[in-house]
Amino acid sequence: MNNRSKNLFKVLTLIWALFIYIACIMPAAKISSPKGFDKIEHFAAYFILTCLIVFGWPRISSLKNLTLSTLFGIFIEFSQLLIPSRTAELLDLLANLFGASLGLILVNYLIKKKYIK
Repeated sequence: MNNRSKNLFKVLTLIWALFIYIACIMPAAKISSPKGFDKIEHFAAYFILTCLIVFGWPRISSLKNLTLSTLFGIFIEFSQLLIPSRTAELLDLLANLFGASLGLILVNYLIKKKYIK
């Protein structure tokens, strides 16, 4: 992957991380979704985040990628403790971790099989 593509993925990663943060600290009254659906949203958000990190920073190890994603999720959960209408949930962190893990597994598999360069 050339530097221009890596830089594009770096920018997309930062934009996506900012989107996740803003969505997670919005007052709960402004967000409506079916019960339990938020875990799917967490899963998908971190699945995408870790995939973007792989392409923006291809030399970073999977363990570091997973650690960064997890720490970002922990930071958001602690941030939610400061917002009166929000709560921090362990299940959100688990959904983040599962999404990030599956994203890494899938992307690494596709790279290994040469479907993605």
